Amino acid sequence: MDHQELPNQDKTIPDQGHQFPHEQYQNASQTQVLSPSAATRTTKTYNMYYTTSRLNVRLHLGSPCVYYCQGTILTNKPQLQLRSGDSKSAPMVAFAKLHLTSRNLLIGSGDYQRDSEDKLVWEEIRREKLRLVRSDYEFDTAIGSGTRRTYSWKRDMESAMKTVYRCVDETGQVVISLLSGGMFNWKKGGEIEIVQGLDKSLEELLIVSALGIWAAEAGWSVFKGYPSGKDKDGPRH
Repeated sequence: MDHQELPNQDKTIPDQGHQFPHEQYQNASQTQVLSPSAATRTTKTYNMYYTTSRLNVRLHLGSPCVYYCQGTILTNKPQLQLRSGDSKSAPMVAFAKLHLTSRNLLIGSGDYQRDSEDKLVWEEIRREKLRLVRSDYEFDTAIGSGTRRTYSWKRDMESAMKTVYRCVDETGQVVISLLSGGMFNWKKGGEIEIVQGLDKSLEELLIVSALGIWAAEAGWSVFKGYPSGKDKDGPRH
């Protein structure tokens, strides 16, 4: 397990009362987000495979490992660090911080250890509803469009005996789905299905939001989100 302290160059992490300045987005890139009205919305699937530790997973897109999610049990810094590559030495592109005593999570785009404060983007994932069998999450971001848009995560209650979360944009279109591997699966943490054609930074922020929900609750579910036979497909190197 990765229990070592991270370098002592961490940036200040916003507390629960932190205000996220909307004005920093006024000059944001005007990159167009994939049109929700497109006739065809193809998706790609990242398979999440554990390393030797259940704290870390590699995200495989077919054969190659595209992302490495490094986890830690420390609570004074983001517990999840999404890295563009196949190891914990790869560049950090996004991160998530879980609050053990709060309803909300923090996610961010960039490298909180190296990037200056003006380059970092912090967003808060709000747990809007808490029910017996599911929590609903919501966050806003201007990444990928230049204007703030809302993304909402909900557990798919129509998937009986399965743990599936889906995230929709403001038009109600599903942009990313999280399918849990189940708490007793020691090989595969789950699957992440995401719409193709999204802005890369937005895609990475959506992925780390999925990983945050997975770490907070989906990964602890007894039920998987996909057929058991898919566990036979291990990572290919």
